[in-house]
Amino acid sequence: AYKTFGRLKLEQSYDFNELVKNRPLSPIFIELDFLPVNYFSLQGDAEWCTYDNLFLSHNVAMRLADNRGDRLFLEHRYTRDDLETFYGDLTVSIYDRLSMFGKYERDIEDGEGVEYGFGFLYMAQCWSVDIGYYNEEGDRKYAFMINLYGLGGLGSGFVGQRVENPFEYH
Repeated sequence: AYKTFGRLKLEQSYDFNELVKNRPLSPIFIELDFLPVNYFSLQGDAEWCTYDNLFLSHNVAMRLADNRGDRLFLEHRYTRDDLETFYGDLTVSIYDRLSMFGKYERDIEDGEGVEYGFGFLYMAQCWSVDIGYYNEEGDRKYAFMINLYGLGGLGSGFVGQRVENPFEYH
């Protein structure tokens, strides 16, 4: 038995159809996972354009956890000419099978919240129930989800008084 300490993925492709534009090489994609100790990891990925000599996108994330089931995930997300946000989510174990969770994403450029949500999760041996509230750019949703491990999930989200996607399968 061994423990994975890290992983590095590097890729670039060549497209013969792009020879006409004189840009047959795709951006270089790099992905790194670093897992130095239990309950802690760092992840990152980036796309680098060799023709323009700049990053097209990059994401850097950190995950902390403990043996009780508490988890913290933080991520900086950047896509050139599109977005730059900071995202975080937190799960806290309240009781043996009951957890509380929350998430928040903020646009760094304009300083406004992009989305947030919170709720509760009850987990049994082969099923779970998830109840939550989500707000994404003013679109408020109340959600109820039943998950059957290995089979999928069934639930609905409510926007105001209107049911949206009833019995949505996940």
